[in-house]
Amino acid sequence: MSYDRTRPALTLAVALAAGVGGYFAGRAGRTIESNPPHSKTEASAAQDAAGEPRAAAPETKADAPPPAKVDEPKPPAAASPRARLFAALFPAFSDKKLGDMLWRACLDDPALQRRLFELLLAENDPELLDAAQDMLIAIRDPALLKDILAAWENETLPARRNALAYIVGANGKNPVMAPAALSILSGGDSPLQERALTRFCLQNFEADPPADFVKALRLLAQHGGTETVRSRAAGAMRGAEEEEDVRFLISLVKSDSSDEVRFQAMQALPIYWSTGSEFEEDQARAVGEVALDPARAEKLRRECADQALDEADHFPGLFTAAELAKLKELSPRSR
Repeated sequence: MSYDRTRPALTLAVALAAGVGGYFAGRAGRTIESNPPHSKTEASAAQDAAGEPRAAAPETKADAPPPAKVDEPKPPAAASPRARLFAALFPAFSDKKLGDMLWRACLDDPALQRRLFELLLAENDPELLDAAQDMLIAIRDPALLKDILAAWENETLPARRNALAYIVGANGKNPVMAPAALSILSGGDSPLQERALTRFCLQNFEADPPADFVKALRLLAQHGGTETVRSRAAGAMRGAEEEEDVRFLISLVKSDSSDEVRFQAMQALPIYWSTGSEFEEDQARAVGEVALDPARAEKLRRECADQALDEADHFPGLFTAAELAKLKELSPRSR
């Protein structure tokens, strides 16, 4: 499940770019007099030529200090031309553009990830914390992983603890982070579980999904404390291919009381993300039945109809002619 990174990304971008951006903001805000006289002598000469009386010189006290000089903000000495160019163009970026750009930059940059983590620990702004959490979902630096784990174990501020739970779940496939991720999923704190499940997915594991994670997700999909926990747990089962797990997902698709849980379970079925999976016919029939059920939400019915039609080509006779006609009527591709 993706996270909306558009609006809060602006807050984070400001924090990261303030050092260079402040220079350009300072320059843009200055008022520059147009063609001032080059010297006092030139100004006096101009008055004489125009026949104008000279203004009396203002009285000054001998001990009056000179006016304080205000230094113009300067960019960091090491700022590259590209960094200065970014600072100049920064105001023109849309929130979405900023969010996407920062997100991609942080995926494979350990130094930037470290800086983001430092910002996360130093700031209390919920918007900034929400933005930072989604940009720390693919950490490869072992030292940073350990630091994040230590922060998670000791953090008490609720907003930051939520953000850390998000990061722990997103990196749950890593052996360093897996115990903490499993602890969250097996605990009873629904808000933390919602965070940890946002980016967690069994498909992210390189080998077969660990059985203890599968067990925890099945339990949450059925008995989680909130509908969000249940639906995200069902979606996180994407990657489970054992017969009992596939049949569990089929049962959710066909009979769960929540349309959102049904929808996420449908997307977790192997026929939705792989080819040649086992029990394809049973999966196809299940999504077809949901599509043909008028009591279900239209969004769910349309998505299921689309998938059922994909599978109907492989299993002649799976649906009657009348059912196929109705599925085509419902399918987004047929509209």
